[in-house]
Amino acid sequence: MNMGTPLPIWEAGLLAGLAATAIDFTIARLMARLLHVPATFAPFTVLPIASGGLGGAMGATGVYALLIHAVPHPLPMIGSVTALVLLASILLPLRLLKSRPRRTNRFDGATPAVVIVLVGLHTIVALCSLYAIHFWYRGG
Repeated sequence: MNMGTPLPIWEAGLLAGLAATAIDFTIARLMARLLHVPATFAPFTVLPIASGGLGGAMGATGVYALLIHAVPHPLPMIGSVTALVLLASILLPLRLLKSRPRRTNRFDGATPAVVIVLVGLHTIVALCSLYAIHFWYRGG
């Protein structure tokens, strides 16, 4: 159901980022309690979640906006690009499992279960971004 002029792509990206941030923050708070994650665990704080959610979604929609002008069929390609970026982003949480002396306790609490949650948070951003792009593509 088209309700008039579709949103500009950047607005779709912003809405996806806000949705991803809200979902990710809710999951992070819940899992922090369930998994007894220290309050100082940086990836579960507001700024990293907000920057990841908003930055990831805006980045994905920005890449899609560029692909519109660069390739004849950008929709299938954005799925592949998003999957590759998601796979690369999974390396960040996996690094937390590497045992080494730390100078800070910002990442104390990075158990395998917490890393799985972080990978899930990255996946939510990717899915929200793809949903926004498909929604925008179909005319809102």
